[in-house]
Amino acid sequence: MPENKSRSKGQGDSTAPESVDAAKVAKPVQTSDSPYQSIFASLNHDLEEKIYQLSQARLIAEAVTRDLQDHDYYTRLCAECLDVFEATI
Repeated sequence: MPENKSRSKGQGDSTAPESVDAAKVAKPVQTSDSPYQSIFASLNHDLEEKIYQLSQARLIAEAVTRDLQDHDYYTRLCAECLDVFEATI
């Protein structure tokens, strides 16, 4: 009997249940307090944090593996790691 309730809300005597069903489906997605939106926002935030952490790890890995045969390798490596960590602060 949901069709009778929707008709009493001002939709008239429409006999097209497809349009009524489409309206019911679209309303929850469009509300600003949808529980799905908060879930997606939380997941996006977590994903952005993980991407940032992986990019930092990649920079450190590149610094570690670059120029392994160089005599001043460890000095430069420590300086580059320090630069990376200072940039994140």
